[in-house]
Amino acid sequence: AATPRPSTHPAGMARSITVAVALLALLAPAAAIVTPTAVLGVAQSVEADTLTEIQYVGGAILEVEVDAAADVTLSAYANLELDLPDDFDALAFSAGVGFTLEISAGALVSAHLRTPDLTAAAAATITGTVKAQCLRFDVEANAYTALEVPGYDEEGFFSLELPKVGAYVFVSAEADIPLPAICLEARSTSSAMTSVRYNGGLELDVSTTTENSVTVGCKTSSSRPDPEGYMNIGAYFDIDLEDEDDDVDAELRFTYDSGLRAEFAASLKWAYWDEDDEAWTFPDSGGSVDSSTRVVSQTTTHFSEWAVVGDSSKNSNSILTMSNQRLSPTNPSKCYSVDSDWDIGSLDFTVTKHDGAAIRAYVIRDDDDCPSESNHDEKGDLIEDDEGTDELCVDNDSTPPLDEGRYHVAVYAEGQLTGSTSFSLEVSHGLGCSSAATAAPSIFALLLAVAVAVAAVL
Repeated sequence: AATPRPSTHPAGMARSITVAVALLALLAPAAAIVTPTAVLGVAQSVEADTLTEIQYVGGAILEVEVDAAADVTLSAYANLELDLPDDFDALAFSAGVGFTLEISAGALVSAHLRTPDLTAAAAATITGTVKAQCLRFDVEANAYTALEVPGYDEEGFFSLELPKVGAYVFVSAEADIPLPAICLEARSTSSAMTSVRYNGGLELDVSTTTENSVTVGCKTSSSRPDPEGYMNIGAYFDIDLEDEDDDVDAELRFTYDSGLRAEFAASLKWAYWDEDDEAWTFPDSGGSVDSSTRVVSQTTTHFSEWAVVGDSSKNSNSILTMSNQRLSPTNPSKCYSVDSDWDIGSLDFTVTKHDGAAIRAYVIRDDDDCPSESNHDEKGDLIEDDEGTDELCVDNDSTPPLDEGRYHVAVYAEGQLTGSTSFSLEVSHGLGCSSAATAAPSIFALLLAVAVAVAAVL
């Protein structure tokens, strides 16, 4: 039988071409709708689920898609919301040091920004030993975090994906400076060493055998008691790999408070929580303290919950010192944990407000949760004045009375709508709940305990 020949009829050919064009249209990416030249700071209307290219006077180009009809506003970012992280310098465009992206409705599907060219002076600073980077200001964390793909083009501009609405600033730093990151934000890892500096005070150098990601949770409190003979300094970190079976090589570094006693600071070390033994464990090697930089370090080949602790015998009657702690509208409270090994004398919590909104402290004992307005043993007075101080004190006359166990103290900013609030916290062991006794050195507490014991025998 003869093999059928393809149809050459004009109608058949037309149908084939139509089908082919339709298939190509389905497979090809949708072309962006291009708007007329726009002005920075002026809202531009976009349709829902439609990729739209907006070209701005001055050279910026934004490709954006939103899942609802909305107004999109790209503005020059001239005033920093927060001082840049240490070791980073702003790079200048003619319009400022960055941009803010806002949408009036819906959720951002995608956004790609091509910046104008840097000024000649700014572009000249980017060399082989200096890296260019884009930082996003995270409102909830009140901190900057580096985009993992900086997007700098050697021609002097940035071309990069913007993951969220908000503010972006473009910076430079020496190539070996750790990238800023925020807690609970996954960061990519690989066989090449990655250095990250978290807003919780941790610096982490990490490499993994395969492509992986690391997530760090930062806390100032824990329900787990401190190791025997040690006390925490409000530094706890839950460190997890996405692929937990991957091999890891890492170094942890934490910069401790300048208010710590020198002898106590010299005793600081890292401990990790052993899930099998249900106890804090100290690594056999790889730890150090640099008193000149106030950094306590630890090398490790595994991740879990880590904490920084120090020898309690080296800290006199002081138990916890936290200086210049920051609160924000999205993070209006901080909680800390201390262990009490006494059932005599007092446990004193002194809070000092430095600036910002009014603050109040709460204390609770032997509870897994931090104290609050609805769940506390003691409630402090409202501190409204800058450098104002309030003290909560627990002794044998308190309800409940002083006893061995885990205490949590939380400081709340009340009524804070904008800006930040700073405070300091000191927890110490005293002779009793009076101003004279609180300041007494720990040797007097020991003498009082001996006197009470003798009286009981007699």
